[in-house]
Amino acid sequence: MSGTAQEKAILFDRFAVANPNMTHGDFMYYLADIWTGAIQNGQRTEMCKFVTSEDIKTDTWRKLYTYQFKNGETPRDVDRTTHLESTRVDHNLNMRQWTY
Repeated sequence: MSGTAQEKAILFDRFAVANPNMTHGDFMYYLADIWTGAIQNGQRTEMCKFVTSEDIKTDTWRKLYTYQFKNGETPRDVDRTTHLESTRVDHNLNMRQWTY
């Protein structure tokens, strides 16, 4: 990620990223999934209304996080570092078997 460490911390705060060491790729995947997930799940019109509304013009990053949170995804859901370090067995979270 470009920018200063302080700018990264502010961005991570706006998206409620719990792991300050979340990788650039994982964060960008999460950010991109806000748009692609809406389209894949038939919420294209809702997303378009949201991003063209007056409401999004203030605190845009937090509003995008809230939108995605309401749709059931948080940055922690795609943070490979956190999942790979966990020793908890969770059959609904199969991250470990797919990463070598």
